Amino acid sequence: MIDINSYTGKRYGFMKYNCWQHIVCVRRDAGIKTKMYTVASMASEIIASNFNEVRSGNEHGLTLVTNPQNYDIIIFVRSMAGTDFHHAGIYYNKYISHCCNAVGQVILEPLRNAIKNRRSIEFWR
Repeated sequence: MIDINSYTGKRYGFMKYNCWQHIVCVRRDAGIKTKMYTVASMASEIIASNFNEVRSGNEHGLTLVTNPQNYDIIIFVRSMAGTDFHHAGIYYNKYISHCCNAVGQVILEPLRNAIKNRRSIEFWR
């Protein structure tokens, strides 16, 4: 078993270490293979397209679940000014390990705080 706290503080940079790279890294360290994909741009429509591919189950072998377990992926969407912003993290004991743009690093945040004001929340295994 890995220590989820060991990722906290890791520097976030969209092209160097983003939320999906974080998911792949944590799940790999936990012994769970997860397909990597590369996002060439921070454009919201490109990110949305990539997240929709994951959500459709295309080649990722992921299953939508209602009761999350440790190391499941959480995908959430927030709408601002008519644009959907997609984000993802790792569920762990009612917390989410995810890249936080505001502080420029990975944080471990209570689930209830991370999902406030989100339009959509899904857990994938």
